[in-house]
Amino acid sequence: MARGSQAKQEILEKLKETFPNSFMEDAKILRIPWQENGETVEVKITMTAAKNLLGGEQTKPTVPKSKVNLVAPSAEEKAEVETMIRALGGRIH
Repeated sequence: MARGSQAKQEILEKLKETFPNSFMEDAKILRIPWQENGETVEVKITMTAAKNLLGGEQTKPTVPKSKVNLVAPSAEEKAEVETMIRALGGRIH
């Protein structure tokens, strides 16, 4: 197994938990959809393990608390989702 493979996989899983709408473009690129100025953009993330440690040997990995600012969907967005669910034969509770 290549150096950093396990670390990259664990970090990738944390990113997917933090950004549930994210998806893998291929085996190496994670795309995260985001709203910016009213339009959707996708941020691409690729990871490589560093060959040298800039933080030193004593650096301990930590998982920071998420600072994602979640915004409730608008009435228009909720209506759009309900329309899609109905179109797929689903029921709204």
